[in-house]
Amino acid sequence: MDIQKVYFAPANFEPPGNFGRSRSINFDGLLLTDEISGRNDKRFAFVQLCRDGALEVVRGEITVKDHRPPHPACFVAKRVQEMVDALPRFLAGLSSLGLPGPFATVLSVLGVEGSQLDEECGSYSFPPKLCHRPDLLLPLALIEDPHDTAQVFRRLRAPLDALWNAFGYLRCPWYDDNGDWRGSSG
Repeated sequence: MDIQKVYFAPANFEPPGNFGRSRSINFDGLLLTDEISGRNDKRFAFVQLCRDGALEVVRGEITVKDHRPPHPACFVAKRVQEMVDALPRFLAGLSSLGLPGPFATVLSVLGVEGSQLDEECGSYSFPPKLCHRPDLLLPLALIEDPHDTAQVFRRLRAPLDALWNAFGYLRCPWYDDNGDWRGSSG
């Protein structure tokens, strides 16, 4: 893969979130980071594009568990939404580099024990629906056609349902009753 091609036109591989970007070449390939990484800010994101076509995308939020209501770390759904919304762009980028697919996609949500989803933050439901696991390694989604956005979101349904299940919900609300993608904004 031509890392130089991406270095000079990185738009499809910019980290999720709305931060400034910086890029650097490293042993593995190309690293794109947000410009607040390394500061004392609590947000960070990066994309590591490896020479073999592997892509690692990280979007994080450092939270402080102060045990005051509402429960801590109420950013889980928002951060996952940023990743899911960016996935078609990442897949298009990999495809534009001549990688035909299929693409294996794995979402992991780390450090969420005791957290609740965004939808309940600020509410005082009883009992609150909290995650009881520290880390959620969601099921793999195999994306066969990166250009078929409907298929991309259909394939993400099982991992996203598993995420909502971990917080005590029957399914991800980003899908309608027929299993079709409605969008993560509701």
